Amino acid sequence: MIASRYQMSKELRLWYGWVILLAVFIILTVTVGIRNSLGVFFKDISGEFGWNRAQTAAAFTMGMLGQGMVAPFAGWVLERFNMRWVIGAGIFVNGAALILGAYIGALWHFYAMYFLLSLGFAFTANLPQVQLLSNWFVLKRGLAMGFSHAAQGFAPIVNIFTPLLIASLGWRGSYLALAGIVLLFVLPFALTLLRDHPREKRTAPDAPFLTSEEFSRARARAAVIVPVDKEKETASFSFFFTRRFMLLGGIYGSIAYIFTAVLVHLIPHATDQGFSPSGGAALFALYGAALVAGNGLSAVSDRIGRLRTYMVGVVCGVAACYLLAAFTRASPEWWIYAGAMGVGFALGFVRPTASSLLADHFAGRGFGLVNGCAMMVFSLIGALGPLVTGMLFDASGNYYSGFLLTGVMFITGAIFVVSLTRMPREERA
Repeated sequence: MIASRYQMSKELRLWYGWVILLAVFIILTVTVGIRNSLGVFFKDISGEFGWNRAQTAAAFTMGMLGQGMVAPFAGWVLERFNMRWVIGAGIFVNGAALILGAYIGALWHFYAMYFLLSLGFAFTANLPQVQLLSNWFVLKRGLAMGFSHAAQGFAPIVNIFTPLLIASLGWRGSYLALAGIVLLFVLPFALTLLRDHPREKRTAPDAPFLTSEEFSRARARAAVIVPVDKEKETASFSFFFTRRFMLLGGIYGSIAYIFTAVLVHLIPHATDQGFSPSGGAALFALYGAALVAGNGLSAVSDRIGRLRTYMVGVVCGVAACYLLAAFTRASPEWWIYAGAMGVGFALGFVRPTASSLLADHFAGRGFGLVNGCAMMVFSLIGALGPLVTGMLFDASGNYYSGFLLTGVMFITGAIFVVSLTRMPREERA
């Protein structure tokens, strides 16, 4: 008995789930940071080619459209094929897109580069993150998702070094350098460390949190492989036009619009008002740090409820968007700092809460397809954020109306959440 307890204790100390969680975090931090770096490259590229704000920002729009188009298919593929190799293929496409980015010479080249980059991203980041970690963490799924979502906040912090890279290598050389990081570091890292399921390491989900008997039962269940044809029977789009999914789509869409609008236009707004490129990147890093803090605190939704948690984010987000909209060279400097950090904190609250709402209402068989369709809605509506904000800037010469609209989107999402939380949850097998 003592020997068996010692062996189990030794196994749990080395539990491979922690390796998976850390690997997912690092992969997300790097790939999200690179995909979301358009704001850092924005003025160098647009200035060289003479493109206006809407034209340049539309590259991210094209990327979001590509991600939205492929998201349901990506969810389907990730359920049926080895996730490690699917993620590896997505990372390879990311690297190839960055290489192409170094040689763009026309606007459509830039759009094609971001379209390809986001196709790879769909198989690399958010979708596989949810499905992979769900295999390793069940009882502690909230812990795992909260930690991995924090990578979304660390990604802007990584971009604080991108202006230095551009200053040294130029924007073309910087894209090649980033491609090297993706292909020579991230790709081998993912293929070496990732494993789809605990059974591949002869362990069980949540192993460190289980008693000896629970561990034995969980490992036995984990060893059972569900036949693929049985999984196919559960695939159905019948949920797509239900009121429940439409409300969740409204929540996801409102968050996506805010997220992409701020992501692309925060740094250009700051540099318009006198910030240096490095100062703009530092502001973006503060936004990321606040996003991490919001992600960590969003776990309170398990105690006080999803609606109350979401509303905390909405109130903070609306106030922050007004500060960003009203900021000019004559304004107190703390306005833009408070605005950037407030939006990050608000998104940190509402994004994980939206994911929890999705799981609350659709967890069970076929969740991979539901998750893929939700990400499709997120991507398609998120495609509008950079484009519309850029068009509003081109029409008025400032970001006042653009950032006010992001505040309105916070309120819109809150209306959908109120409606959804009044609906009883359905039990799914």
